Amino acid sequence: MIRNSSIYTPGRLEEITENGWNHNINPEYVEIAFSNECNFKCGYCHPMASSSYHSEVKKHGPVPGIRNHSLDVDWFKPMEEDDNPYIKAWWEWWPELSKTLNILRITGGEPLLHKSTWKLFDMLKSDPRPHIELNINSNLGMKPRFVEKLVDNVNELVTEDKIKKFKMYTSIDTWGARAEYLRTGLELGLWEENLKRYLSGTGAHVTFMCTFNILSVTSFTDLLEKILELRQEFYDPVRHRVRFDTPYLKEPLQYDMHILPKEEFLPYFDKTLQFIKDNCDDNDMTKFSDLEYERFRRVRDYFANVKYDENKVKEGRIDFYKWFTEYDKRRNANFLETFPEMENFWNLCKSLSEEDEAHIIQAKNID
Repeated sequence: MIRNSSIYTPGRLEEITENGWNHNINPEYVEIAFSNECNFKCGYCHPMASSSYHSEVKKHGPVPGIRNHSLDVDWFKPMEEDDNPYIKAWWEWWPELSKTLNILRITGGEPLLHKSTWKLFDMLKSDPRPHIELNINSNLGMKPRFVEKLVDNVNELVTEDKIKKFKMYTSIDTWGARAEYLRTGLELGLWEENLKRYLSGTGAHVTFMCTFNILSVTSFTDLLEKILELRQEFYDPVRHRVRFDTPYLKEPLQYDMHILPKEEFLPYFDKTLQFIKDNCDDNDMTKFSDLEYERFRRVRDYFANVKYDENKVKEGRIDFYKWFTEYDKRRNANFLETFPEMENFWNLCKSLSEEDEAHIIQAKNID
């Protein structure tokens, strides 16, 4: 899978306007997934981006009775890297593409489990591209030897100017048992060990991609406390070495925070925002920045002020109960043990789901 765009640099506009409609313009930014091989199966992800998730759905089938994200994967046929014609086409394109490329971002699946990721590292070491910034999205949940190998490669590429720079992004949405429930396959002890191995080994920074969703709401402050702890441990006087962003999730609907009752759950947002404010100092790299405060204030205000119509909220709540009931069965998990503070919401969704099932049965009987 490839996503691309152009980042304007001098001369590119002239190249476009001075040539004909059929003149090929190589992009300056490309995001590529070499494979869907992945050792995680995050609930709001999709089997096309995770081999583990795909195997689960092939075993159990789509989630029954779900209107959103039912996971019908019969149309999707994953390919091994060695047999994938698109991977072959990528390497054929690389010599020309790499002349204009400014940023290459490798995603997945899990890139550190993909042979093509390591092939790219080897190619850059033997044939440098000092104008390219290389980014990787990793779940950091693999055996430590993969991270050690990454550290060695990154250090060689950066210190010897074989690439312009390297950036690491990792995904985590909350902390503790709730984080491991949300991202099946995540072992926080291993994740933290690998994170520290990368930070210690490279001296670089890491950005946490926090996809803020319905299961982040009640415990996000726990993750923020961990971030402050890591900023103390990996202190740098001029920059944050542990960074985070908080984009909010909108699909699938059962993971969307807007199906929560506002009055009951808004205090969690206010608590988190206050925690950031209480630990905010733009001049102290162990604290939060004003920008980080504003980013989360945007999330809080989005939850407080956006209102879905009644039917959409009801649909989301019905899917929420059906989804996580099936999720627990398939993954030997227990939602209420993990999120006891959401019991009232769970019971509300259960009641709506039971009403919905009764209407479906009634309609079938009439037919």
